[in-house]
Amino acid sequence: YIDSDGNALTNALFMKNTPLSENGTAVQRTGSGYALLKAQRSGASVQVKTLLESDDFIFENSNSGFELYQSGMRVYNSEGTDIFGCDVFDVINDSYDSGIVTGITADGYISAKTDGTKLYEGRYDRAVDAFGDNLLIASEGMTVPYILSSDGNKTYLGSSNATAYGTGDWIMIVDGDGKYGAYRTDGTCICPAEYDMLADLGEGKLGCSKDQTEGFI
Repeated sequence: YIDSDGNALTNALFMKNTPLSENGTAVQRTGSGYALLKAQRSGASVQVKTLLESDDFIFENSNSGFELYQSGMRVYNSEGTDIFGCDVFDVINDSYDSGIVTGITADGYISAKTDGTKLYEGRYDRAVDAFGDNLLIASEGMTVPYILSSDGNKTYLGSSNATAYGTGDWIMIVDGDGKYGAYRTDGTCICPAEYDMLADLGEGKLGCSKDQTEGFI
């Protein structure tokens, strides 16, 4: 690797390289396995730090401005932090926009922020969004979605066959019939799940569609 100024970032020990990410990280194949490196500039010099070394392949999964690297059953961020601190069988990426990563474990789900801050562990449920100290907890329609406050109180949203996701200012729920409803992040119901579609338009407005009629909320 040579950067745009001609500085050498890696040496000839590396047999195979992948492009540097926006965070300055790259997976390298060495003579004995693989390494996750991070290049950092300090003034006119560039230093390359080895974050992880592994016998198996470490892959990059980029989405929403951050990177994930998996070695065996462990998942790391671009700083080399073990996000979950335990083995996971797979990673669910439907909460990437919220900066939340969920792993599937032998006991259920574990959710954490991309910096490794643990958020929630559940048999069926997982954290899908965070609003300050409050979490939006949902599953694949198996349990009722709810807001979990920092003091442990739960505010339930919708019905037991509903899923939920955050859109910034709102929490959207979708019931088993595919109907949409909306809540504020404090759990206040704006409209029940009776619309064919809801969309966050920003500035506190929702676009809605019901019975082939479109409007605003």
